[in-house]
Amino acid sequence: APAQEAAPRLVGIEVEGATLLDPERIAALSGLPGTTFLTPRAMQEAIRSLWRTHLFDDVAIVARPASGGAVAVITVEEAPVITGIELEGHDEVDEKDIRGMIPFKVGDRMLENRLHQAAFDIEKLYEQKGYYLADVSLVPTRPEADSTAVEVRIQEGRKVQIAEIRFLGNRAFSGDRLRDALETDPEGFWFW
Repeated sequence: APAQEAAPRLVGIEVEGATLLDPERIAALSGLPGTTFLTPRAMQEAIRSLWRTHLFDDVAIVARPASGGAVAVITVEEAPVITGIELEGHDEVDEKDIRGMIPFKVGDRMLENRLHQAAFDIEKLYEQKGYYLADVSLVPTRPEADSTAVEVRIQEGRKVQIAEIRFLGNRAFSGDRLRDALETDPEGFWFW
């Protein structure tokens, strides 16, 4: 209770940076309405609450002195709305499989961490198919706008094949026995 007594009384909430969302809704999502004192913990919890909505690229809250206490100033940068997801450069992996690796859909908010995770997951899918050199990037077509399509750019590279398996220093087992224990075989024109 001593920390609350030192904290200013919350006398108002202002929202800055809102473009698509109603400022009153943002204030409500923060959980600050109904708070009596504007403690550092209350501000941290409000920031966490806003982050958990997955609607924002950036959130900050500061206390501005006011008559009778303090006003919480919530500054947000809204994440753009995804208007489309376009794939380019995929020939060797089925489009349905690629889309299955994308954790968002049209209408969701575009968050950078989700773009990076989707690129990573799609590259892992290509690795499973033998395309270890695939490079995937997800790029917003209009990154500074309120809404944007996302382009999934894929450079598949060549399928990696093992041409030869050679064992050095093996004394306990023959090379043929070790080769039989592997889950892969040499591939290519001359192997059958």
